[in-house]
Amino acid sequence: MQSDAFDDLARRTGTMVSRREILRYLLSITLYGVARRVGLAGAGLLPADTPRPCEAVNSGGQCPGNEKIPHPNPPPHTDLGNCGNERADFPDSFLKVADFRPACANHDLCYSHCSTPKLTCDALISVDMARACLNSILVLPQLELALKICLAMSAAYGLGLATADKATQSWITAQQKYCLCCGSCPPDHTECEQSCCGPCEACNDGSCVPKCTGDQLCCNEACVSQDANNCGGCGVECGSCSQCIDGGCSSGCEEGQRCCDGACVEDCGSCDGCGPGQICCGGSCRPECGPCEECDPISGGCVSKCNPFGEQCCNGTCWAGACCDDGEGGKMCCPDNCSCCGPAVGGGCQTTCDGQGQPCEMSCGA
Repeated sequence: MQSDAFDDLARRTGTMVSRREILRYLLSITLYGVARRVGLAGAGLLPADTPRPCEAVNSGGQCPGNEKIPHPNPPPHTDLGNCGNERADFPDSFLKVADFRPACANHDLCYSHCSTPKLTCDALISVDMARACLNSILVLPQLELALKICLAMSAAYGLGLATADKATQSWITAQQKYCLCCGSCPPDHTECEQSCCGPCEACNDGSCVPKCTGDQLCCNEACVSQDANNCGGCGVECGSCSQCIDGGCSSGCEEGQRCCDGACVEDCGSCDGCGPGQICCGGSCRPECGPCEECDPISGGCVSKCNPFGEQCCNGTCWAGACCDDGEGGKMCCPDNCSCCGPAVGGGCQTTCDGQGQPCEMSCGA
C-alpha cells in the first residue's frame, strides 16, 4: 500500500519537473555558487581604543539607519545540519541517498551572516539540496523519476522557508545573536567594523592599527617625526642649542662649547663672558688678541692670521703688497702698481717716487 502511494506521488511529481528544469538547476548551482561567496565571510573583531556606537538588531532583524556588522563575541553554532530543527518536519535525506544535512547546516550559518539577505539563504539551500540530488544520480533507483522528485523537494523546501513565518523568526533570532547595529564614527575617524580608528590609525582585518612608523608620533591628528618641538611626546620641546635624539633631548653644542642665549659658544665656565679686554680662548679667559691675530683654541694663545709667506699685518689687515707710513704715525696698504715714497716727495703711496707721482687710492687701512 505504501509502495502504491509512493508510485502515485512519483508520477504526479514527474509531471511537475522537466529535463529543462533540471538543466536550470544545474545553471543555478553555478550562479549561486558565486553568490554564496559574497558577504558570507565574517571577520573577527579586536577591541579598539574608540568603540563604535552599536546597539542590538531590532525585532525585525534590521538596522534602520545603521550598518549591520558581525558581533564581536558571537555564541557558538549548535545543532547544525538538523533539517527539521526550527523549520518543519523535513527529512534529512532523500531515500537515504541524497544527504540534505550539509545544505541545512550551510543554511543555518547563512542566517547568521549579517550582510546576506534571508531570501538569498533560502535560495541557496535549494541549490545545495539540488546539488545533493545530482551527486546521487548514479545510485538513485528509477533514475530519472527519482531525480525529478528529489529536485522538486529541493525547490519546495526553499520556497517554504522563503514564505514561512517560523523561518523568518529563525532568521531574526540568528541576526540578533550574531550581529550588531552600529552607527557612524566621530569626525576624522574611520569605521572599522565595531571600532572607530583615529586619524593616525588604519583598519586592518577589523582592528585599528597604528599608521605612524618608526619613531613617529601622532600629534594634532597627524603622524609627525620627532624633532626639537616634539621629542618623546607631542609638544615636548628641547631647550635652546639642544636636539632630539632617540626620543630624548640632548645638547646640540660640541665638546668644549656652552649654550648661551640660544647659541653655542666656547665654554669659559659660564655665560657671563670674560672681563673687559679679555676673550675666551681654549676654555679660559686671556687678553684680547692684537690686530691680524686670532685665538688658537688648542694652545690657548694668540697666533697670526697672516700667511707667513708673503703677507704682513698692515693697519690691521693681512696684506701681500707694500705697507706705507701714512704720515700720521699709522700704516696704509699700497697697491701692487704703487710704491711707498719718502717724505721728500710727499710720502705715502704714489705711482712713482720721482716727485711726479700721483697718490694711489688706499686699498686698506684707516
